Amino acid sequence: MTHQTLHATAAQTTPAGLGAAPPVAGDRASTERAPAERAPAERSPDDPGRPLPPVTGVRLVGGEMLSWSDAEADTRAAAAPPGAAALFALPVPARGRVLVAGPHDPCMVAALTDRGLGVDILLRSLPDAREARLRLGDPAGPAAVGVICGALDRMPAGGEYDAVIALDGLDRLVTPDSRDRGWRAVASALAAQARPGAPVIVTVPNRFGFDRLTLPDRPDGTDGPEPGPQDAPAGFEATSAALARLGLTIREAFAVFPNRSRPALLATADGLAVPGAGTLVAAAFSPTGTDVTTSAPAPAGTVSEPRRLARDAVRHGLGFALATDWMLVTSAGEARNRAEGGDVTPDPLPPAHGAAPALLILDEPAEAFWTVPQVVTGSPGNWQRRLADPMDTTERVLGHVYRDPSAVVGTVPDGDLLEERLLAACARDDAAAMRTVLRGYAEWQRGSAPGTADPARALIHLDNAVDTGDGLVPLDPSWGCTERVAQVVAFLAAARRFARRLLDGGYPHPWPSDVSLDRLALTFATMAGFAPTRDDLAAATRFALDTDPARHSEVTGDEAALAAACAAPWPGTPALGHREALTLAIRRGAELTEARAQVRWLDETLAERNEQLSLSAKNLDRMRHSITYRIGGLLTGPFRFVVRLARKGLRG
Repeated sequence: MTHQTLHATAAQTTPAGLGAAPPVAGDRASTERAPAERAPAERSPDDPGRPLPPVTGVRLVGGEMLSWSDAEADTRAAAAPPGAAALFALPVPARGRVLVAGPHDPCMVAALTDRGLGVDILLRSLPDAREARLRLGDPAGPAAVGVICGALDRMPAGGEYDAVIALDGLDRLVTPDSRDRGWRAVASALAAQARPGAPVIVTVPNRFGFDRLTLPDRPDGTDGPEPGPQDAPAGFEATSAALARLGLTIREAFAVFPNRSRPALLATADGLAVPGAGTLVAAAFSPTGTDVTTSAPAPAGTVSEPRRLARDAVRHGLGFALATDWMLVTSAGEARNRAEGGDVTPDPLPPAHGAAPALLILDEPAEAFWTVPQVVTGSPGNWQRRLADPMDTTERVLGHVYRDPSAVVGTVPDGDLLEERLLAACARDDAAAMRTVLRGYAEWQRGSAPGTADPARALIHLDNAVDTGDGLVPLDPSWGCTERVAQVVAFLAAARRFARRLLDGGYPHPWPSDVSLDRLALTFATMAGFAPTRDDLAAATRFALDTDPARHSEVTGDEAALAAACAAPWPGTPALGHREALTLAIRRGAELTEARAQVRWLDETLAERNEQLSLSAKNLDRMRHSITYRIGGLLTGPFRFVVRLARKGLRG
């Protein structure tokens, strides 16, 4: 289902507003201002003499932020948490009405309405609410989507919703006019909107996650890149206990990577044991997605390069604990039912399709055209992968690249990624292990025609090839190439990609710190048994551009720029965090000290040999002026004269 279809569906199923819902009892502001159509004309904060346009189809409940816009305030503006794709794995009811609280992905609302669900949207910003109303269309149409503007604590706690979704978190559900802006108060108000047993899906930030370890603290001194309520529980266990005290029981918990604003991967604690999970998490932190030709610089102020840290954390079993955010699927438990005088036991929360997911790969390539959301379920040794949307089987083709979504369905291969093995070999300076990995990969990549690469494997790089013990298998077999290419060219393109990851990630390796990508690629190709030339490197540059999913056209300037960047000494610092840059500076300092020591040794050796040469010259001059040398010259003079005459005769 395309995003265009989802938007069109939402526009066709737009509701009349929410004027029938009662205002909050005892709230004078809410009583006077709901519904918005009957509210008095508001005044513009920029020009008090000019009234604002009427807010048609938006219900005001009180505490609205009249001039503030969350959509323009900060980098979380897009607030595109897992969105429509996540709904294929999360327990959304088959019927009823859903409250979407806070900034959200518009495609998620469209996907909910497409299922026949009624949706209410709660936004605290009046400009954002107007924008949502305009995007959704005429509120006088069929009742499906309503827009509410105001603070969460001003809404009636009726428990009337069959599901509550707050994927942006809790901090943007209240306003400065809210009575209690504490974490527990906001969470309690959110839970009060759901009927007993209904799912409440909320994203909770981790104040000691990857962002705390890789980004600097904010100027206001708060921990991490974003402030939060002072009474927010610290850690996952404390959060679970706090929610339990509010009557919410956690049914599923997902770690969100890299964060809730730009999610690329959702994973349970068990799901991070899936083969290749570390690489998926590291790729989620990459700002370039699947772009194989460029590396983006690290964000300004980055303390540590997040991709390497994420990969190592998953390998050591700390990926879930250090996740930037957690998405929690909760439901009203028995404690809340008894407190409300009920005896209803919440029903299990099955996902929309199949078994409960361990991994939800939202798959964020550089271009949305290539996106294929996937779900991984099962247990260690028997991980199964399927499409998040079973109907999304259309093959993507662009230029010489294709992606077949149906190819990802099946068992996830169990084994080590070749990239992991090669990184470990580079760290140990183990040339034999490097040679084994590279030659095995080259042999596997070879096609049926001599000297060519298999088109189905030409784009399966070292970070996508798994050694199962019985041979190599692609981790994601959906990518392929439609043209035949020389094997050495395909190998050089893959080697360059690995070299860039090796250098950009600050991983240890035995080569000089300023080694170029081309030099590394040529070294790897030689280890694999190839005899590459400069022409092969030029062909690899063109192949990388032609098969880059982020590219749509062939640009000569791009080819020249990429070739120059790959041939130049690696600068290092633009793509590194402060930690890796400091390590690089220390290494280059050591290399400089060693180079200076070598220069000093050469200077000393040269001076010593010059001294020896001068002494030899003095000894020779002394011998030539000695009496013995002169007597010898007189005795041998006639013989030398005869020899010279003989030579002249022979020449004549």
